[in-house]
Amino acid sequence: MRSLIRSQPTMTVHQLAVAMGYSEDRSVYYWLRKAGHKGLRDFKAEVLSSSTYGDESRPANDIAQERRGGYSPSVYVLRSSEYVPWLLPGDRLILDQELPLVTGRLVMVHFESEPGALRRYVQGPPDFLVHPTNPRVTTRLESESEPSIISVARVIRDAP
Repeated sequence: MRSLIRSQPTMTVHQLAVAMGYSEDRSVYYWLRKAGHKGLRDFKAEVLSSSTYGDESRPANDIAQERRGGYSPSVYVLRSSEYVPWLLPGDRLILDQELPLVTGRLVMVHFESEPGALRRYVQGPPDFLVHPTNPRVTTRLESESEPSIISVARVIRDAP
C-alpha cells in the first residue's frame, strides 16, 4: 500500500482496493485501522512525509538489516515460488527474534540441509514445524538438535 501511495499520491480508496485485489473498498479501511491510521488521508500524510520506511529505489537483497532505536528486525526477500499461493516471490518477510513462538506462527528455520526454510510452528509436546503449503511435510523438534528458529512478524507484498 505504501509503494502504491508513493507512486501515485492522489490514489483513492477505490483505486487502492482494485490495485490490491480487494473486492470491497472497506477492506482498505480495515487494514488502515488495523495499522493504527484514522483513514487514508492520515496514512498518506505519514507515507509522504516520512523517510523511515527505507529507500524504495535501492535493490532488494536477500537479507537486509536495519536498526531503529536498538531494535533490529531482519528483512528477508522471498525468491522461491515454493510457498505459492500463500507467499509469492518478491514478498518481504520481517523477521523478529524477540517475538515468542506460538502455535500457528510463520517462522524461518535454518536446517543444515535447507537454510532459510519457512514453516508454521506448532507447540506441544513435542513441538513441530509444518510446511505452510504442504501439511504432510512436518519436522519434529528434538531438544538436542533444535534448528535456529526466527518468528516472521509481518509479510509485506507490493502490488503488481
